[in-house]
Amino acid sequence: MDTWERKELFLHYDQQVNCYHCTTYDINVKYLLKSINKNRYNFYKTFVYIISKTVNSIDNFKIRINENGIIGHYDFVSPLHLIFHEDTKTFSGVCTEYNNDFKIFYKNISEDIEKYKNDHKFFVKDIPQNSFDTSCLPWIKYNSLNLEIPVNHKADFFLKCENRKV
Repeated sequence: MDTWERKELFLHYDQQVNCYHCTTYDINVKYLLKSINKNRYNFYKTFVYIISKTVNSIDNFKIRINENGIIGHYDFVSPLHLIFHEDTKTFSGVCTEYNNDFKIFYKNISEDIEKYKNDHKFFVKDIPQNSFDTSCLPWIKYNSLNLEIPVNHKADFFLKCENRKV
């Protein structure tokens, strides 16, 4: 930590200021939806890939601090996404390893969802430290969301804020 160029900023916002930043952008997904439908892809799985690709394109989003306070930079971070259980109206979290290749990632997330769709535990497999939380609520129309995270929760959250029903 002592040699990290962001140390002073990190310590200020981690220990002195209890704040968060939330930004909402309206994104036109008309052409994305056409492509998804044409190629018979699932919107949710495609969305998780797009968010993952974006997160992995920003080096600072791949920095983690372990329980000993040691800073590390991962080559990639993987999405912790949700599997909705229609029967109980609950969900389970599963982390699918990120792959830059869309077809490989899509195959892997499809296999994870199929494998764990009937497992109602909150976390159905171990969550690696190089993961980030993401979610998608395509059935709700909204254009802003604020999520209060406890100070001791060190996960990054990337949420879909879509101003239309998909």
